[in-house]
Amino acid sequence: MPRRAGGDGLLARGAALLVALGAAGLLLYIERERFFGAEPAATNPALAGLQACLRQETAPLDKMLSEGLLDEAQAALFRSRAEARCRAQNPQ
Repeated sequence: MPRRAGGDGLLARGAALLVALGAAGLLLYIERERFFGAEPAATNPALAGLQACLRQETAPLDKMLSEGLLDEAQAALFRSRAEARCRAQNPQ
């Protein structure tokens, strides 16, 4: 039986498998927010306060938009102002 080349041996294949698994693990770690979602708001109280403020401020806007009292441009402007106000009240 002829001797195999260096890249065909069991040791080389095992090393290649380890490199592939390491690369996949690194990719999962780098892109963990995209694959698994962001951290829940409960772990960050400042973020939870910001989200609560945004919900409270934008709920009337959504209602006025659905009733036709605002158009999309006005709603976007009011949302940006509400976000600025909430960020000022809840610095991170």
